[in-house]
Amino acid sequence: MLSNLTYPNQNTDKAFNFLEKNTSFLRSLVANCKHDIDQLTTIIEPILNAPKRCEVAPFYIQAVTTGKSTFLVTNLSHAETVQIIDRSERWILGRSKSDCAIAIPELSISRYHAILGHEAGNNFFIKDAGSKNGTKVNNQRLATSESCILKDGDLIQFGFIQVEFFITSFIEESIEEKIQENEDVWLNSQNFREECLSCSVIK
Repeated sequence: MLSNLTYPNQNTDKAFNFLEKNTSFLRSLVANCKHDIDQLTTIIEPILNAPKRCEVAPFYIQAVTTGKSTFLVTNLSHAETVQIIDRSERWILGRSKSDCAIAIPELSISRYHAILGHEAGNNFFIKDAGSKNGTKVNNQRLATSESCILKDGDLIQFGFIQVEFFITSFIEESIEEKIQENEDVWLNSQNFREECLSCSVIK
């Protein structure tokens, strides 16, 4: 799989090691990045660095969106183990290992504790699912079914468990933006041509 990729000049050993340990994730990401290892490394880097970003809690959820896919990486199930959660628009968090995308093995966590979601416009949100001990965002408790938009660096608390939430976004330019950019380049070249012609006429 990795032999088909274009190898960059920079050192990407850590990214390769991570990808080789998560083969199903690799297949999806390689297709998404069109075998561009530079782009792959750019996406993997924040995943590898997420533990270093934690300032308050030992646990984190790293959300990554590429415009084509969205996935989560977390150590909530076990502080020393990284879990990659498949692409989706909604993820259930709770104590149930069989029914929750992110299972949190802690007694203060309800069986179905909260819902983490992603919507158009790249907004991530959290919603309490009627848990016994509640869900807080930056120390503010959410009402049951209340949706709260999440920002990079927010502190979430499920029961007695604190989690830092990180967002990394790699969104390609839209077709409209690319058209506008090409039009701007064309206009600038036209203006430059006209200036050159006017200068030659003056001479």
